[in-house]
Amino acid sequence: MEPEMENRDEFQVAHLPDGGRLVVFDFQKNPKFRLNNLVCFDAEGQELWTAELPKNTGPDWFVGVAVKNEMILARTWSCFDLTLDLKSGKILTAAWTK
Repeated sequence: MEPEMENRDEFQVAHLPDGGRLVVFDFQKNPKFRLNNLVCFDAEGQELWTAELPKNTGPDWFVGVAVKNEMILARTWSCFDLTLDLKSGKILTAAWTK
């Protein structure tokens, strides 16, 4: 299990069609080797899930997120572009972009 974030300052927010939101928490204020810092909240503010990072990437965290055509597109520090499942935050596709 990944360590919990000590700081929950928002770095980026993307809004979902159902009124929920995706939040990338500030990775610079949470100095961890791996930080699962992309969290989905419903319209009432309840935490639904935390997105998974690609496996075996060494130090890593989320640096950006967008919603396009009801798909979640996320980018990691290790240069992966990910498509995430809207219901679970699990990785559907991963492409290394460096």
